[in-house]
Amino acid sequence: MRLSLADAAAIDAKIASRIAQGKVSGAGRRFQTIESQINSTTSIHPALNSASDKPSKTKTKRTKKQSKMYEFVPEEQLNIHSIALAKLAANPLLKTGVKRDGVVIQRANHEHWLQVEAFNWLFEHWHEYYDDFAAVPNGGARPDATAQDLADEGVKKGYPDVTGDLPKGIYHGIFIEFKWGTNKPSTKQISMLRRKASRGYFVCVIYSLDECIDVLTKYFTLKDGESMDWSLHTELWER
Repeated sequence: MRLSLADAAAIDAKIASRIAQGKVSGAGRRFQTIESQINSTTSIHPALNSASDKPSKTKTKRTKKQSKMYEFVPEEQLNIHSIALAKLAANPLLKTGVKRDGVVIQRANHEHWLQVEAFNWLFEHWHEYYDDFAAVPNGGARPDATAQDLADEGVKKGYPDVTGDLPKGIYHGIFIEFKWGTNKPSTKQISMLRRKASRGYFVCVIYSLDECIDVLTKYFTLKDGESMDWSLHTELWER
C-alpha cells in the first residue's frame, strides 16, 4: 500500500528537516556534510595533511546511532531514493564533487544520481513495476579485494547498469546503461548491449532523467506483439 500524497509530503518535510540539522541518514547514521568534511582535512586526503596534522591514535568515543527513517513510515512504504535526493538537495556537491587546491575532496558522481532519480521516478509513478527493476553493482571505485569478491560472485564488467525483469511487447525485459556528459559505453558495455538485444531484450543508453522517462513510459505501454519503434543513442552500440 502506498502513502497518500499528504502523508508523503508530511514525511518528506520531517526527513528534510532532520537532514538539514545533520541528524540522520537513510541508514540511521549521522549525516556529515561535504563542508564539514572539507573543514576536517585529516580524514579526507593525506595530501592535505602536514606533518603536524597527523591524526591522534587515541580512541574516539562511539556515539549512539540516530533514529532511522522507519520511525516515520513502515519500511515497505519508504522511498529511500527520495531520502537520498533530499540529501542531494541539501548538498549539491554530492553530485558535482569538489576540489581543494587541485586535490579532489569529493568525487563527482553524476551517473549515480541519475540512477537514483530514475528509481525515484519508478517508485512514484510506476510503483507496480518498481520491484521488477534492480541495479547491477558493476560500477564505481572499490578496493581490489571487494572487486575480486564481487567478480567471484558473478558480477561482470560491462553488464548494463539496470535490469528490468518485465516482459512487454515482443521483449523478454529491458536493460539500461546510464551515462552522463560526454561519456560513452566501453567496448565491453557495447558487447553486452548487443548480446542482450540479440537475446530478445530491449536495450538503451540513457543520458538524462527525461530520456529515461520517455523510454520507460513507451516500454511500459507496449501491447502484446508490439515493438519499440525508437530508442536512444543506438549509434553508440549498434553495429
